[in-house]
Amino acid sequence: MGTRNPYRISIDRKTNFLYWGEVGPDAANDDSTRGPRGYDEVNQAKKAGYFGYPLFIGDNKPYRAYDYETGVSGPYHDPKKPINNSRNNTGLTELPPAQPAFIWYPYGKSDEFPLVGTGGRNAEAGPVYYSEFYPKETRLPDYYNGKLFIYDWIRGWIMAVTMDKDGNYVKMERFMPSQKFNAPIDMEMGPDGRLYILEYGNGWFSKNADAGLVRIDYNGGNRAPKVKMDVEKLTGGLPFTVKATAAGSVDPDGDSLTYTWNFGNGNKKRRKHRRPNSHTRQRENSRCL
Repeated sequence: MGTRNPYRISIDRKTNFLYWGEVGPDAANDDSTRGPRGYDEVNQAKKAGYFGYPLFIGDNKPYRAYDYETGVSGPYHDPKKPINNSRNNTGLTELPPAQPAFIWYPYGKSDEFPLVGTGGRNAEAGPVYYSEFYPKETRLPDYYNGKLFIYDWIRGWIMAVTMDKDGNYVKMERFMPSQKFNAPIDMEMGPDGRLYILEYGNGWFSKNADAGLVRIDYNGGNRAPKVKMDVEKLTGGLPFTVKATAAGSVDPDGDSLTYTWNFGNGNKKRRKHRRPNSHTRQRENSRCL
């Protein structure tokens, strides 16, 4: 108990820990009369418990007791001994100690988890990956064993979260960091060990052309170079002289790169080297017309 808006759940098939995203309140700022700003959470339940809301949020940041009839703020709630004295309460008055969120972040910058960025929030969680359950030919690398995948519908990222042997947080890292997903709304491991992502698309309540079901295949082979070409200027009087450079082009696998320049007049120039981003090589691979 103690959830506000649980969004997407997943059970670790080895530990039976339960993970879910928690969509928090919209408050952008702390309020001294009421309590902390809003946070989204990724929660981990190792066993049944009380997970804070509406008395706490994030890492047990407390709200103040508040009398809606008089508008008077009371003391901050105690996460070690939370009390539910609502006249609508039909259950326990003294609740179990509040469990802090596993990961939490606001609209603004997160001091604890800066990698999540800033902006709108919609936290989602799961699955936890284990390569042993999937075919060797199609599964993800063993590197992701035991890691929890989390994602955010609004911010469009996926993170791989590393935990220790007891399931405690160690670190997170971007999964496919160069890719912004189009509002990922659900994610599962397929029986083939591939990652399947349902993308809602970037429009609200509309027929989004960028919506779809995406399958992520791991490619452990040679990766394509990332090409960067800069041209000194695009226009000018005749005779027109320009310098073009491929400095900044890189090969993710560290292989040698070969460049073929085609300037439209049938004159081609080939260059091959290992460090295209060095100053010397920039001059070597420049050509004037």
